[in-house]
Amino acid sequence: MKITLVSGIYPPDIGGPATYIPELAKYLMQVKEEVQVVSLTDGDGRSFTESWKVTLISRKSHRLSRFLRVCLNLFALNTDVYFVNGMHEEVAVINFFKRKKAVAKIVGDPVWERARNAGFECKSMSQFNSIKLPKKYLIQRKFLKWSLNRFDKIICPSEELVQTVKEWGVKTDVNYLQNGVPIRDLLPAEEGASIVSVSRLVPWKNLDVLIEACSKLEVVLEIVGDGPEEKNLRNLASELGADVKFLGNLESKEVIEVLSKSKVFALISEYEGQSFALLQAMSLGLPVIVSDIKGNTKVVQDNYNGLVVNQNSLDSIVQTLNRLIFSSELRQYLGNNARSTVKTKFALQNNLELVHNLILELNADK
Repeated sequence: MKITLVSGIYPPDIGGPATYIPELAKYLMQVKEEVQVVSLTDGDGRSFTESWKVTLISRKSHRLSRFLRVCLNLFALNTDVYFVNGMHEEVAVINFFKRKKAVAKIVGDPVWERARNAGFECKSMSQFNSIKLPKKYLIQRKFLKWSLNRFDKIICPSEELVQTVKEWGVKTDVNYLQNGVPIRDLLPAEEGASIVSVSRLVPWKNLDVLIEACSKLEVVLEIVGDGPEEKNLRNLASELGADVKFLGNLESKEVIEVLSKSKVFALISEYEGQSFALLQAMSLGLPVIVSDIKGNTKVVQDNYNGLVVNQNSLDSIVQTLNRLIFSSELRQYLGNNARSTVKTKFALQNNLELVHNLILELNADK
């Protein structure tokens, strides 16, 4: 069976889909499926070592031009099934003609994300979905709804997101399927930065708040990833005199090395479906501090396998970081429980097997 994996981001990009798609491709190849990947790139001219075909399209072109180029590339590829972790609209348009089986994985609200990146003043995703949208975003929402209704199955990594997708008016069967990460051997302990965060540099990740908190504590913060907020965050760090190292996008092996050398992983975002970076940090036995949103608290139990803070309270974030940084006993206790949680509940192998079974069922039902 020939399976086409489609994603808006791909290594060396940072983010859940960029982490997940290569893992899924590798697993599908191991079980003797034929795999090809279509994604976007910043045009860094990277070389490929993958054993599957990868087609990358520049994301720097005009949105309409990029949309058409993605569609043309998808149209030229033969496939039996699409698994789509981004660019759902492009796949829906092409599959309107190709009529292949298709699974969509939804990890957030792309319309809200575009609005936030454009400066639209609507902080939370839930708030965005409860108001009367400006015409520009209303059209995007209707197009996304139309697109998702062209798929045979939809999976989401959180029950909250399942409900949100249904509230968009999507009639396709939507199911909860939690994420998973590889369980790796621990690297030898080696002291590095105090705090680390791995994410796209976008407004709802609250990295500005994390920078301010680290500045007050006078501790080193390392940020892995890039994005539209990088210039603003660099300026803020400079203004505050904060010791922040912007590491940019790193290869997976390098991310693991950075995490393994750090004392604490921090994720104080306004929204998460179910963060791959969080699960990855926990799988390495790293104590974590997360914001009190459902995507995080479904994974992290306060004072057991991590610490939970109010992302709107700088004082709470500072106090909690301070508590963890200066207590090696607490870090060890939380880190051990974090790794145990991921090994028990969020092992990648389980997720990949379920996804493969879903694809097999769809392909058999032709």
